Amino acid sequence: MKKFLSILFGALIGLFLYVTPASALDTVIYNSLPDTFTNNEYAHNFYIYPSTYEFGDYVHLGGEERVLSKITVGMSSWATYSEYQDNVIYAMNPEYWTHPVTIKVYSENPLSDVVTDADLILSHTQDLRIPWRPETSDACGYDAWIDINGNCHPGVSFNAIFDLVSYTRFLPEDIYVTLSFKTQQTGEQDDYFGPYNELSVLIPPSTNVTEGMDDDVNGVYINNIDSYDSSLRYFGYSGLGTIAMKIEAVVWADQCKKDGWRNPYFDFYRSTNVIFKNQGDCVSYFHSNENAVANKEK
Repeated sequence: MKKFLSILFGALIGLFLYVTPASALDTVIYNSLPDTFTNNEYAHNFYIYPSTYEFGDYVHLGGEERVLSKITVGMSSWATYSEYQDNVIYAMNPEYWTHPVTIKVYSENPLSDVVTDADLILSHTQDLRIPWRPETSDACGYDAWIDINGNCHPGVSFNAIFDLVSYTRFLPEDIYVTLSFKTQQTGEQDDYFGPYNELSVLIPPSTNVTEGMDDDVNGVYINNIDSYDSSLRYFGYSGLGTIAMKIEAVVWADQCKKDGWRNPYFDFYRSTNVIFKNQGDCVSYFHSNENAVANKEK
């Protein structure tokens, strides 16, 4: 009986290791996100104006992995708690407020210069915890807060992290990534002033892409109130066209090792069965090697 329980326990542990996403490693395949937001001195996009429905960038991925894990986008909050403390929605929480933000990933459409829902790979909405900007300091002379070094800032920067591994999306080399959220003139918050009107996406003042490549450092993609067909369109941004963003992928190939290629772990996260003949075939598959047998059985 003890032997049976030991075998059963070992089998359950093995299954747990194979079906737990946390066991897979992540690797960065695109990165323009600063390690730290030094003094919060970063330009913001005009999501600060409520006429923008969607705002994003077109990038080319680096590395070899393509199973999307997470996307981190730098954002900036300009709203202070004192502005909204009398509102029952935001009262009693002087540290942060929450708001649903949608991140979308699109593939490139070589037949069109605009991006539409027909190119959509993934759409994910998440309630973000957004910090209030510190209160205005009279020493700044304008609506801004002052840090311990005496520098004034109109907003406070933070990272918005979107965990997307459960979608198991295999990305193409070239993708558009956008953010969208409801503001005073877009969505259900029509005609109601709220802190979401003072939320924006960060664009560093100088381009510094350490992995992958931004397609155009002078341009972003926008869907706003002037877009007659509700599609993303290119917009020149005078040298400020690289959104602060990091894209990570799961290193699925590492799961091929130690007989992992024999396990149903991969099928658990894919809608189609994948059959590998050996570890090498498994590694080739997740590195998009067209000669891998499994690629022919998708």
